[in-house]
Amino acid sequence: STQREKSLEYYYGKPFGNEIEGRSSVVLTEVADTIEWILPALLKVFTAGDKVVAFEPVGPEDIEAAEQETAAVNHVWSQQNSGFLNFYTWFKDALLQKVGVVKIWFEDWETEEEQTYKGLTDLEYQKLMADNPDAEVLEEETETKEMADPATGQPVPYVCRNIKFKTKKKKERVRVEPVPPEEFLIERRARSIVDANFTAHRVRRTLSQLREMGYDWEQLKTLPMDDEGEYDAERVTRYDDEGDYSNPPAQTDASTTYVWVYECYIRLDTDGDGIAELRKITVAGSGYTVLKKNGEEDNEEVSRPPFHDVCPIPMPHKFHGLSVADLVMDLQLIKSTLMRQMLDNLYLSNNPQLQVLDGQVNMDDLLLSAPGAIKRVKSLGAIEPLAIPFTAGSSFNMLEYIDQVRENRTGVSRLNQGISPDALNKTATGISKVMTAAQERIALIARILAETGVKSAFQHIHELLRKHASQKLMLKLRNQYVPVDPQTWKDRTDMTVSVGLGTGDKDQMLQHLGTILNLQAQAVQMQGGPNGPLVTLKNLHNTAEKFVENAGLKSVDLYFTDPANAPPQQPQPDPKMMEMQAKLQMEQQKLQMDAQARQQQAVVDMEMAREKMAQEMALKREQMAAEFALKREEMAMEFNLKQQQTAIDAQLRERDSERKAMSVGNVQPGGNVG
Repeated sequence: STQREKSLEYYYGKPFGNEIEGRSSVVLTEVADTIEWILPALLKVFTAGDKVVAFEPVGPEDIEAAEQETAAVNHVWSQQNSGFLNFYTWFKDALLQKVGVVKIWFEDWETEEEQTYKGLTDLEYQKLMADNPDAEVLEEETETKEMADPATGQPVPYVCRNIKFKTKKKKERVRVEPVPPEEFLIERRARSIVDANFTAHRVRRTLSQLREMGYDWEQLKTLPMDDEGEYDAERVTRYDDEGDYSNPPAQTDASTTYVWVYECYIRLDTDGDGIAELRKITVAGSGYTVLKKNGEEDNEEVSRPPFHDVCPIPMPHKFHGLSVADLVMDLQLIKSTLMRQMLDNLYLSNNPQLQVLDGQVNMDDLLLSAPGAIKRVKSLGAIEPLAIPFTAGSSFNMLEYIDQVRENRTGVSRLNQGISPDALNKTATGISKVMTAAQERIALIARILAETGVKSAFQHIHELLRKHASQKLMLKLRNQYVPVDPQTWKDRTDMTVSVGLGTGDKDQMLQHLGTILNLQAQAVQMQGGPNGPLVTLKNLHNTAEKFVENAGLKSVDLYFTDPANAPPQQPQPDPKMMEMQAKLQMEQQKLQMDAQARQQQAVVDMEMAREKMAQEMALKREQMAAEFALKREEMAMEFNLKQQQTAIDAQLRERDSERKAMSVGNVQPGGNVG
């Protein structure tokens, strides 16, 4: 406690106690500066992605269970509790005060809610009661109202209910809360919390708070009160308060009286078998009275203490290691002392001491140090300044050396802080090596924190959910909300917890991931597809997930789909089958082309036949027309010949008739022929 109190004083920049009146008392803040530069890098490691930890399945049968359990424990840490602030407080306690402690426990409670409904019909009332079977009715009344009949329009009376009832709902969750180092007690010779014979959480609570926790009020009123005591000087330093924390002499309300409460986890052989069991016993007051709930002492057997610790610089075989503050407190004292001496030298150089001739100077004028003030003397040279050599400039080299010592001790350099004036004059390779070396120191601290407290804390959350959770958790898995029942989980000894830790900064990680992605792409081309044996779709998705995470984006699902969530693809056929199918397709295409050619030829033939037939019919029509015209001409000629013959015959008959007539005239009596 004394060492932690000193660390707090250095962090706050309080005086060292060696100050001299009239001299500089400046205090530098090396402890605070170093811790505040390390914290962002540590928090980035654990909070950059969605998953703080991940349960890794050993076999394919554990994949779905591991995914659900990973989502559940991360949800409890980040959503149901203040995940970021818990990390911040936990790690800062470790960096500043040797050990950071968080307490994890399962908590369940009941809440009461009153609801009032008016004007319910019988059906509405029955449905409401069915939805709230455990409701406690506080007030209920019925009244008769009228409503218009939609058929007749006449008013029809009906009965409605007004009801007020109270419901109780059970709530539960896993609580995570950082414990101030001065409130955590552990056996002096213990090496770890798990092996310690005694650990405890010592906290000041009011009697009212204890009553709300279920402890018997009659016993609480008789507890012997206690005062703050010397052992809590660290608490006074933490809150920067010199006041008294003890109870006031005249307490107006007994329920607000403070009392020290010790939640102890101690190993005792209570059954006489010679083996000590771990028991939780809660005591309070100066007499360490065991508190009671419902008349029974708060004394029960438990499986493990609820505490988890982290230490940035653990010492082998010891519980308390070293903090970062322990590495730089002496440097803060040295730099502050040098700075005080430099300022004192500067003050004396700018406002030097004077030597005067006794009796030759007006002393009242010397006491006035205003600029331009007149000094009355009886003789010239009665006032002369004492020569003070200016040595402050030579102290800067010493300050520079101390800064280098701090950088070597902690890994926090001016290069990775971005405040080095000479960074532009150094090569990029040199700066990269320096920054990488500094990051390795911080990465080592991150790995220590991960493998000690963070790993055990998340395993404890998993255990509490599995043993005590009676309600399902609604979690988002594969872009869908699904209920997860922790009671179906098993004590999976075949699973490990992996905390995501990277090396280097985000830009370096992105470069490394880009190189890996290029190699995977080349492997995919060499193996003829993303189905192995060297690279699979899952490998590509894992690289893409890390790439998105290091790019500062939260969800990879927005950019890449997990192959496990993609719809199943058709199996790839055998190359020989593909060749046979290709030949078959070519033959089918050839047959189709031949059929099309035959069909086209048939169409052409039909067209040609149709044209030939049309030509023949046209020719026949022309021939018939010609024959008909010829016949008609022949008939016309025959008719003309017949007419001519008839005319000739008629002429011949007329001539014959005339001839006969002439013949008859020639033979008449007395006449001469001709």
